[in-house]
Amino acid sequence: MEDQIRVIALVLNWRDKESTVSCVDSIIQNTEVYRVVIIDNASGDLSVDHFKAVYGGNSKVDVIENDINSGYGGGNNFGINFVEQTYGQDNYIWIVNNDSYIRNNALESMMDIIDDESYVGSVIVQTDEEHIECYGGGKLYPLLGKAKLFGKGTHVRDISKLNGYPDYIMGCSLLLPPSFFKKVGYFDEKFFMYSEEIDLQKRAYSKGYIGKVSSSSFVYHYGSKASDGKSASYFYYRNRAAIYLNIKHFSFFFSILSALFLSVICIKDSKFNIKKYKACIRGIVDAFSM
Repeated sequence: MEDQIRVIALVLNWRDKESTVSCVDSIIQNTEVYRVVIIDNASGDLSVDHFKAVYGGNSKVDVIENDINSGYGGGNNFGINFVEQTYGQDNYIWIVNNDSYIRNNALESMMDIIDDESYVGSVIVQTDEEHIECYGGGKLYPLLGKAKLFGKGTHVRDISKLNGYPDYIMGCSLLLPPSFFKKVGYFDEKFFMYSEEIDLQKRAYSKGYIGKVSSSSFVYHYGSKASDGKSASYFYYRNRAAIYLNIKHFSFFFSILSALFLSVICIKDSKFNIKKYKACIRGIVDAFSM
C-alpha cells in the first residue's frame, strides 16, 4: 500500500477481552494497518485496564472507553468520531468484529478493489477453517423480516462456484473509504444490535456507493458472545431491528405486513418457548414506537 494511504481498524469490545486481544494481535501481525482502535463499550469489568496493560507500549494501538453501552452502531460511531478527531477524515476505516481473527493479509486484497464509491467485505470463514460462514454478507428477505447468510456452509475451495451476490456486506469485516461517513452519515444507534450495517449500506447505495467482496480476503469468525445466542434478548433485538429497518426503507403498510409474517415465523424460531415468543412480539411492537 502507498505511504499516504492509512487504514485504521476498529475493534469493539464488550466483556470479551480475551477475544479482543486475540483479534487485535492477529490484525497487527498479519496486516499493514496504521492503527488499531479498541473501543470498550462500557464493559465495567476492567477490560480497559487489561488492554492498557497489554498494549501500553504499542504505538499502533489506541484504547478508548465509551461511557455507556450504546450497542454495535453506537460503539463504532464512538470509535469513528475518535478517529476523525485524532487522525482526520482521510483514512480508510476497517470495522472488524472482536470475535474474529486474521491468518493472512486480509486487508491487502480488500484495498486492491476498493475505490471512492465502494465499500468492501471479506469471505467470513467458520472456525473449522474449511467452510465459509458467508461470502461477504447475506441475502435480505424484508417481507419476512429475515436475512440469510450467502453461501453458508460452502467449502472454501468451492467459493468460485457460488452464483449470485450478497445484498449486504456483513459488519464482521467491513472496509469503508475516506469521507464515507461525511457523505452517508453514521450508524443509526436506535438499532442497538442487528441490521445496523444493512441500514448504513442502504443509505450508502442511495448516495452512489456499491458493495464489493474480496474473494481472497479471509476473516475467521468464532461467533459473538455479545448477542447471547438464541436468548429472549436475541429475539427481541433481532425482531425490533428487522421491523425498524422496514419502517425506514419501505412503506408503513409493508412494515405491518412484515410484522404479521414475522409474528408467525417466530412461533417456530422460538421453539414454542413462551418467554422467547413474548420477546419476539415485544420487539416487533417496540419497533413501531421508535
